[in-house]
Amino acid sequence: MSTTKLVIAALAVTSIPVTASESLAIFVEEFSAQIEAPGLSAAVRYPDGRIETAVAGFADVEARTPMTARTRLQGGSTGKTFVAALTMLLVEDGVLALDDPLSRWLGEEIWFDRLPNARSITLSHLLSHSAGLRDHVHEPDFALGVAWHQWTQRESPMPVVQEIGYILDEAPLFAPGQGYSYTDTGYLLLGLVIERATGRDYYALLTERILTPLALTDVRPANTRAIDGLAAGYSEPTLLTRLGRVSGKLLDDEGHLAIHPLIEWTGGGLATTPTMLVEFYAALATGRIVRPPSFALMMSAGYRQSGGSDDHYGYGLSVSTLDGRRAIGHGGFFPGYRTYALHLVDDRLTIAVQTNTDRPVDPTPVRQFLARLAARAP
Repeated sequence: MSTTKLVIAALAVTSIPVTASESLAIFVEEFSAQIEAPGLSAAVRYPDGRIETAVAGFADVEARTPMTARTRLQGGSTGKTFVAALTMLLVEDGVLALDDPLSRWLGEEIWFDRLPNARSITLSHLLSHSAGLRDHVHEPDFALGVAWHQWTQRESPMPVVQEIGYILDEAPLFAPGQGYSYTDTGYLLLGLVIERATGRDYYALLTERILTPLALTDVRPANTRAIDGLAAGYSEPTLLTRLGRVSGKLLDDEGHLAIHPLIEWTGGGLATTPTMLVEFYAALATGRIVRPPSFALMMSAGYRQSGGSDDHYGYGLSVSTLDGRRAIGHGGFFPGYRTYALHLVDDRLTIAVQTNTDRPVDPTPVRQFLARLAARAP
């Protein structure tokens, strides 16, 4: 019998209540084994601000470096929530407006009118993935382009405009506001808008407006191949990842990522820890980043199919219900890493889980664990 099962059995026999930290530790060990993760890190934030953490496995399997609560992992698309929050701060400042046409900020770019729906897209459409744009990440030519870039310009990031170029001249998927299709390209466009409107570097502005005020000291911009304290990511090999030299272990002995992380930029673009993520999502939901009306709009906005579920994508947030409770969160993927964060709005409970494998991970057990915590709360 495993150590975990012995602990559970002993607790059951003696009728001693399982503490929050013990429950999280047991969940992390079992979930890590279930998904066969090299390493896994998790944090839960409670309504009183208390944070529990638990880890399993290794940050670097070959070096036998254990995962710790301070080990950073690539957060993938959870970074979109940071982009959306910063955008809403600029809306509150009057620098941007949600109904600003994209053309107001980027309309003079030589490639702009080749963008699908170019002249009818607003910032609101970009934030909610309702602009009718394809996702360059899933274009076949993009995968080949990344592979070529890895061989010819490995030390430098692929330019953002080159990434956007993979969807130029394509037919739109739908008219803006008339559907939903997740697209990293839309968030790259938002990054360009933020920098054009403010005259500031995105990461500098994010640090000034969100990371520093919230003391999110373990969040790092993923803008260099060497990121301090980053776990080695492990990527499932495919033909294209092998061709692009981005399969297997994705961190070399000098701590450099195999792929330049600026390929993600405002589509994600942050190395973080679960502790930082639960602090961030809790702060966002409780008025410590944007004002409550702005957060309410982030939840309520977005496309909904007629007659369908109310689960939807708002502004940088996946909005859902969990056992009847309002929930917000986001998943994240970056080669070699997976992330999932979830916050129960009314219960003020938050969980984040990160792992250093990019194989598909079903978040259902994470959601169920958080639901159990909420159900037993006084």
